[in-house]
Amino acid sequence: MHATPLCAAGRSMTTVERRTRARSCLLAGALGDAWGGPYEGLAGPVQPVFREAPRLSDDTWLTLATCEAIVLSRGRVQPERIAERFRHWFETGRISGVGSATLKALRDLAAGAHWALAGARGEFASGSGAAMRAAPLSFFLDPSVEADRRTIRQAK
Repeated sequence: MHATPLCAAGRSMTTVERRTRARSCLLAGALGDAWGGPYEGLAGPVQPVFREAPRLSDDTWLTLATCEAIVLSRGRVQPERIAERFRHWFETGRISGVGSATLKALRDLAAGAHWALAGARGEFASGSGAAMRAAPLSFFLDPSVEADRRTIRQAK
């Protein structure tokens, strides 16, 4: 791990503080995904009415797969391991709510494509999934370190 996260007081965070912040960050993202999903793409302002049970989209499932890859790699962020987890979760039916760009990338991975080449290309080929999956990376990578910036770009 390159990053040494600091708390608001400017001191290094304890392991417990770091775990608490990571869990809180992931939970907040999942809740926003589940509750905001039905309103995605609607012109605002919207009046939220929760008539159905909230559902997670591929953004949350792939974020969790990213977390699993990091855990299995003992805290290292390895884009190839993340892609392997995406493929595994897709093939075992653990991912739902996928859009067309994500579906293409997952199908490419399942067909054996290299992780860096899987998925759609072009200006309109991707949504906000990479931003959604950035949360777990932020607890393990330091964007002020060139090697970590490269890993962040590769893990998108």
